Amino acid sequence: MQKCKRWPKKAIKKNTVKTTKTWMNVWKSWAESKGFNDDILKYEAKELDECLSRFFAEIRKSDGSDYEPDSLRVMLAALDRHLKQNDSKISIAKDREFVKCRQVLEGKARALREKGRKRTLCTWRTKFSHSRFMLVFEVAKRTMKCVSKISA
Repeated sequence: MQKCKRWPKKAIKKNTVKTTKTWMNVWKSWAESKGFNDDILKYEAKELDECLSRFFAEIRKSDGSDYEPDSLRVMLAALDRHLKQNDSKISIAKDREFVKCRQVLEGKARALREKGRKRTLCTWRTKFSHSRFMLVFEVAKRTMKCVSKISA
């Protein structure tokens, strides 16, 4: 029976816990600085959507620079995870009551990408995958030339 209690804890990754805690601290710091309630669990859906819309539009790093576009999505996921872990019935990632804040977040992410904030892990992976594909393609092409010369 003890294993049944222990396994769910093993499924939770340390980085996920750390990320959720980090983004919750960012939220709390921002909310306090604006005079809002920093307990995200206390909000009704409509009020939270308005607050999150402002949060996503205004949030910056402590040095004043913008977060990376992918970080904004991680932020949304972390806040949503916090709600879920605390038995909230709302999901800012899925519920239609939160369309506005998601649109603000996506609009900001697109604007940042257009300004050149494109250097993300996903971009690097795409370039790497393309390079690897081109290498495999080149090897295959040369192999085909060798085979055709032998056949002739």
